[in-house]
Amino acid sequence: IFFRVSSLCFTMAAQNADDIDYLRKHGIPELVNDLIQQLVNAKPSQPVAFLREALESKKGRRPVVGGNWKCNPDSMKKLDGLIANINACDTSKCDVYVCPSTLHVSYCAGKFNNGAMVTPQNCNFKGCGAFTGEMSVEQMKDM
Repeated sequence: IFFRVSSLCFTMAAQNADDIDYLRKHGIPELVNDLIQQLVNAKPSQPVAFLREALESKKGRRPVVGGNWKCNPDSMKKLDGLIANINACDTSKCDVYVCPSTLHVSYCAGKFNNGAMVTPQNCNFKGCGAFTGEMSVEQMKDM
């Protein structure tokens, strides 16, 4: 039964030969078969929620790109150039994190228009206290 149902779903989703090629290229028939088989085997009390969770688990991870600026740049005047360079990047297919030194975080925050996120580059895992030159999670949250 599940084979007929998945074939019907596949046929309904495809409007023409290009659609069929696209769906096959991206493994959609196999995905539908797998989801229906999981549904049949599990017999969940809430099938829609079950399918939603199963489908979410099939999604690929989104790539993450992060840049730790170390002790750069040597001048605040150079920050705008670095920010412009990153703003010129296409970030639509990944999550981008810009990790400037603690001194530059507040200047950089809110200056990226392409979804790049700003976060400090270093964190002391022991929390607040007498840790010279370190920054705690609590301090980062308060920035």
